[in-house]
Amino acid sequence: MVVAANARYFTYLCKCMSYKKYGDLTHYPPRTTSHFTEAELVQVTPDDVVKYMSFATYDTATPGPNNRPLNWRSDTAEFAKKAISYYMLNSGAWNHQAGYGNPTRSRQVHQFISNLKKQQVRQLGKMSAVKRDLSLAEFNV
Repeated sequence: MVVAANARYFTYLCKCMSYKKYGDLTHYPPRTTSHFTEAELVQVTPDDVVKYMSFATYDTATPGPNNRPLNWRSDTAEFAKKAISYYMLNSGAWNHQAGYGNPTRSRQVHQFISNLKKQQVRQLGKMSAVKRDLSLAEFNV
């Protein structure tokens, strides 16, 4: 039995498991879900993680080349990867032939985040929500 140790991390795990099992992000509310069994966690694959991240980012599990990120930026995807990885039982890289290892350390997940970064650099993704000070030119206008 795996118990929630870090609330922020557990939120991403709950959403990933909810999407894997039920196709939505709300079936396992983090406040009322106490744990996931080791058997459930071992069944998570890189495809499940990428589909969850795609759904959370694009509102579809299979985004096309013309889809633009609506909800997440690359930093959020990297944090989600880290959060899900925290609960994975195997710490080694994902082995596709054996179907064993940490699914967040697979090439598919890294490729998804890399593509998200490329869209973000091209200013095709979700705009930054960072608050900053006004520049002198903006203040004088």
